Amino acid sequence: MAALFSVKDPRGDIIECSKKRWDEHICYRHPEVRGWRDLVVDAIREPHCIARDEIEPGVELYYVQGTLPNKYRYCWLRVVVRFVARGTERLGDVVTAFALTEIPTTGEKVVWLSKKRVWN
Repeated sequence: MAALFSVKDPRGDIIECSKKRWDEHICYRHPEVRGWRDLVVDAIREPHCIARDEIEPGVELYYVQGTLPNKYRYCWLRVVVRFVARGTERLGDVVTAFALTEIPTTGEKVVWLSKKRVWN
């Protein structure tokens, strides 16, 4: 399936999102995200932090704050990515993306923090 976008995260992993996933899941279930494609790409490229889901193996959560428009401007953008191993590399697929008022305090373990800690 053709990628709508493909982006490298700060650790060097390639993450893709198919047009079908974007249209039929992300925008359908979270319609506010429809105009946020560039913000999602930026959140993967330059997240404020990355956490590992402690329940779902291979799932990581990319967070950025302060980039969303209007009523979401104080929210976190959360991009959920599922990784699979391809030889010695990992390839990630975007599962979903949406706004959160705060990062959950359980069920996740931070695995990467930006050196530019600019969030609240």
